[in-house]
Amino acid sequence: MSESDHAPHTYILTRTKTEAQRIARSLDRQYDAWQANIKYLLHPAITIYDHARVADIGRYWNCIMDGQMTDCSNIASWIWLRDISRELPSSCQLQGFDISAARFPDRQTLFSNVTLFEHDMFKPFAEDFMGDYDVVHVRLMIVALSSNQWAMAVQDLMTFLRKF
Repeated sequence: MSESDHAPHTYILTRTKTEAQRIARSLDRQYDAWQANIKYLLHPAITIYDHARVADIGRYWNCIMDGQMTDCSNIASWIWLRDISRELPSSCQLQGFDISAARFPDRQTLFSNVTLFEHDMFKPFAEDFMGDYDVVHVRLMIVALSSNQWAMAVQDLMTFLRKF
C-alpha cells in the first residue's frame, strides 16, 4: 500500500469545524444508542478469561481541516474502554491505542488495568504487542477508513491476536 493510502487526508468524514463540533457533542449519545440496540460490549460468543488482554484501537476522532490534523475539542471519550473495564475482571489488561495522545484522559481517571498508547494504526506495531491479545476492538473504524485501507488495517490488526 502506498504512503498516500495511509495519509490523514483519506479520512472520509466531513472535515469542517461544524461537523467536528457536532461529532463531539453527540459521541456519547451515539454510543448509548448503539449500546441500547446491541445490548453488549463484547459479542456474547467471546469468552473472556482472567488475565485476558484486550486492545481497543482508534478511539480518538482526529479531524482534518484544510489538509491538517487538528484538535477537535475533546472529541475522544474512551467510553467503550471505560465501560469494558467495569465489566471484565480486574485481572484483565486493557490497552487503548490511538494516533494522538492529545486527548488521553488523566491517568488517575483510568482503572489500574487500563493503559493507553499513542500509535498510528498504519505504522508497524512493536513486537511486544504481536500475538498478545485475546480481543482486538475496532468498533466503527469503518467511518474513519476508506475501502482501500481496510485490507491492510485488518491484516495488521490480526497480528495482535493470540494464536490458539
